[in-house]
Amino acid sequence: MEANQKPIDSLILLANVLLALSALPTILLALETRRGGPEGPVGFHMITAPLALLQVIALAIAIHRGVFDFIPTGRPLSYGLLVPYFIGMTILPFFALERDFTGPLSKLGMVLVVAACFASVNRLPGMMLSSAVLSLACLGGITMVAAECKQYFVNAAATVTADRDRISAFEESQSKWQAEEWAKLPENPALWQLIQFTHPFNKEVKQQCLTKIAALPNLEQEIVKLLGTGWAEHALPYLVDHYTGRFAPFAPAYAEFLNKQFDHWEPQLSNNPHAGNWAVNLYRHFDVAERIVKDGGDLRAPLQRWLRLFEHAQGLGMLKQRVKMLLRVGA
Repeated sequence: MEANQKPIDSLILLANVLLALSALPTILLALETRRGGPEGPVGFHMITAPLALLQVIALAIAIHRGVFDFIPTGRPLSYGLLVPYFIGMTILPFFALERDFTGPLSKLGMVLVVAACFASVNRLPGMMLSSAVLSLACLGGITMVAAECKQYFVNAAATVTADRDRISAFEESQSKWQAEEWAKLPENPALWQLIQFTHPFNKEVKQQCLTKIAALPNLEQEIVKLLGTGWAEHALPYLVDHYTGRFAPFAPAYAEFLNKQFDHWEPQLSNNPHAGNWAVNLYRHFDVAERIVKDGGDLRAPLQRWLRLFEHAQGLGMLKQRVKMLLRVGA
């Protein structure tokens, strides 16, 4: 070997092989004149992504060998730009399929970028121009990602607005319907009629309802009676959120209510791997039970039945712990 002959850099040779493997298919894609079918370029990325990856590996080798050390930003940024370069060169062939001016420009861009890769890896003259072309490919990738992010946030904002409008329209229609139903009640409605309107969307109806309930004579006895009817579950939100009297007197009636609810829920929760999905339907049952127990009411018998169920049901650990706590309080 002559003294002035440089040894062959095996990594640069590998980079050239990788570029050669990527260049021919890329150029063939650029010269392709057929159009995609009506379904679009389905699965096209399975071709373009591996080709872009070969170029990225070749450029990474070049960066490692100091080919781009003349750029003042240093190697870390150069490595970082390989990500948007990969994105840009994966997506650029898609634009080459367009029928307008975008198609020919994209085809030309694909050829220029591959040529710039060869020139940069082999330190051919015009390194600044080659680097500029590669930078444009990176910028294209960044632009595409930014555009996708923008579209994502635009779509998310539109979805939130649509959901808010839909909920608002639903609440408005329900509020109107509830006001109409409230107007149909007799002048002195019974508790079972009032209990349906303790949590309406219509605030005026809600206030009138709570006022009428508070004015009922013997409200405590009326609630006890209600707990033994089919309206008992409708009473739970009122008891939790608005009732200010004593809860202990409700214990006998509520114990019977818990037993009936146990008979209803036990077949649905036993041996059900998704029993935890129903937990939210039971929270208020034990909200009321907690108030009764803390006020001195005795619910030990029904709570023990529920505890045995929760100990064997899937996904109801929080309710199990809560019932245990209530049993300790009522002991």
